[in-house]
Amino acid sequence: MNEPLITVVIPCFNHGRFVAEALASVRDQTWPAWEVVVIDDGSTDDSAARIEALLRELGDPRARLLRQDNRGLPSARNAGIAAGSGEFFVPLDADDRLRPRMLEACVAPLLRQPGLGFAYGHMQTFGEAERVVRYPPYNMHRLLDENQVTVSAVVRTAAWRAVGGYKAAMVHGAEDWEFWISCAECGWHGVRVDELVFEYRRQGPSMWTQTARKLDLIRAQIAELHPELYSTTGRARVRAEWHSRFDPHAKDSWYARAAGLLPTPLRRAAETLYRRYWL
Repeated sequence: MNEPLITVVIPCFNHGRFVAEALASVRDQTWPAWEVVVIDDGSTDDSAARIEALLRELGDPRARLLRQDNRGLPSARNAGIAAGSGEFFVPLDADDRLRPRMLEACVAPLLRQPGLGFAYGHMQTFGEAERVVRYPPYNMHRLLDENQVTVSAVVRTAAWRAVGGYKAAMVHGAEDWEFWISCAECGWHGVRVDELVFEYRRQGPSMWTQTARKLDLIRAQIAELHPELYSTTGRARVRAEWHSRFDPHAKDSWYARAAGLLPTPLRRAAETLYRRYWL
């Protein structure tokens, strides 16, 4: 059986010096069916020339460069996805990297379950700060208030089309968070793969820290874009649906099945932590 194509989309604005690492992380993938679209989003330095030289040296027809006037990260991602041919895509920022099994590990649950919209795993930071960030299982109820999905995930292209892509209105950051919420609102939910698959560069005042300073503004903007979902009745509906899936006392929940294997003292401690941090 032929493996479905995955398009890796790499937007770049003045980060051309990092693109070689991003491309190398794609070339090292264990999943063979991939293509790369690098989008130069109107860089004001020599990034476009760097990337062109890099792609000539690479000599791989699966990798190509698009150039556009500066329109921002959401627009650049959308342009790259639209130019790709993959049934799935992965957004990868120019200064980040994928672990070798990222595509293979994350596309697997999407192939098993056609109704899923995206799959992601755990993250390793590198550069000025190195640590492993582990994410809890996907839960739409928690997603409304906190982004618990990495920016780089394997996404079904049909889900991107259904929600109209990344929203250019998210000028303060967290466009990926809003995108996951849009997917969920349309019924395209995610799944977390219990594997370290993504590497996020920490260097100077990162987009991550800049976004954190504007978190209240971003939350208000997302709620404004999804008024029904963030209404009192909308929140109650989502909580009722997703709480039952993660309720420690629900016999069919994954937690209950796992907890049943633990001795009673450990099970009680696990339930306390679970209720505090996940529900």
